[in-house]
Amino acid sequence: MADHELVGAVRPIRLSFPFEYLMLPTTQPNQRPGLAMNPTFYTQHETGNMNTGMGADAHARYLANGAPNDAGVSQQLSYHLTVDDTKAVQMLPVNEVAWHAGDEGGPGNMTAVACELCVNADADQARARANAQELAAAVLTALGLGIDRLVQHNRWSGKNCPALLRHDGAWPAFVDGVAERLAGADSATVFAKPAPVPAMDGEDHVLGGRTFWAVQRRYQVATPTTPRADADPAAEPTRAAVAAGDWVHGVWVVDGADGRPWAVTQWGSRIPMADLTTRVTVGPA
Repeated sequence: MADHELVGAVRPIRLSFPFEYLMLPTTQPNQRPGLAMNPTFYTQHETGNMNTGMGADAHARYLANGAPNDAGVSQQLSYHLTVDDTKAVQMLPVNEVAWHAGDEGGPGNMTAVACELCVNADADQARARANAQELAAAVLTALGLGIDRLVQHNRWSGKNCPALLRHDGAWPAFVDGVAERLAGADSATVFAKPAPVPAMDGEDHVLGGRTFWAVQRRYQVATPTTPRADADPAAEPTRAAVAAGDWVHGVWVVDGADGRPWAVTQWGSRIPMADLTTRVTVGPA
């Protein structure tokens, strides 16, 4: 089991399988409209695409390419997560609206996290469903939601989705599996919310009396380190410790309360530069 940052949530998620990111840019409004959301539901979808190779990576790339229709035109379509028999991928922060429910400005689009379960023929479907159950339980736990907030796409628009789960009698068992995982989840640890960060525009900024130097670099963790809510060794953790060898994406470097430079990740967490393999030296503002 490993902890992973769930972009858009205060708490991390804990999974037994890989969790990756292909975050969509705000320059794709058909997929990432940039509307803030307070997630109160988790909607389970199925991709409906049984073609070989159409797993989580393929469906993440589909959104990254603009979710084109048969004519190659970008559609107003997106989802936060996709999962298959080997991994899950996050494309949108869970506190932003995705176009997935088919109810326009209704509660499906405006309040629900969307997950697409891949049904490609070359996948182990039993494993894919188990991963989807584990992911659903982890996200519900991170958001402080109960099993009553797990719903089908069908609830919002009447669409026959998730089709296989609905029509092979598997939905009640799917819900039971998520409920069992929720009952065993460690929801006692509450992580702090990161302090504010400047807009991600590639420019240096001064915020709260501190200068943030724009760097946009990836760093490998040299020493196990705990991301914190502010650049201060006494600040509250924002997630569990990051292991040596893991990679983080630093958007800024900021002087810490301890007089040392800290990296600021794209999620707002602060990590001491001394714990990373790549060091950045910054001059006075």
